[in-house]
Amino acid sequence: MNRINKKQLLERRVSKIPSLMIMVAVIASCGSGDNVNDNTICDCNNKVNAIEITDSEGTVYFDGNIQKWYISTHTEGTYDEVQLFIPCNMKEEYKEAKNKKVLFSGTAFDLLSGLSNVPAGSTYRCIEILAFDLSQK
Repeated sequence: MNRINKKQLLERRVSKIPSLMIMVAVIASCGSGDNVNDNTICDCNNKVNAIEITDSEGTVYFDGNIQKWYISTHTEGTYDEVQLFIPCNMKEEYKEAKNKKVLFSGTAFDLLSGLSNVPAGSTYRCIEILAFDLSQK
């Protein structure tokens, strides 16, 4: 029978600590993956499954988790279904409408990459804004 004394057991445990610390550091540096730049989520030159949006009312918000501006619209006739449009051509003037209702038109299309932790009933899409009215109340 192979017997290990306390000193050998302690040495084995201590020798595993550096590799465990490296593994924890690598995992911690990976993050959630949602904090990406605009071109990896929305590209105005790559419109997959494009649809035209005309005179839609929504509210402008900033999502700190994904570091993106978006316009939230409620789908009429539903209880909790919302469309969240991430502009690929976000201008400074649009940001002035934060938390305000706006009227907008544009070409909406699929994201280039998916987002995790999307609330139930929510659909994210990209949009190239063609018209934006800040005067909505």
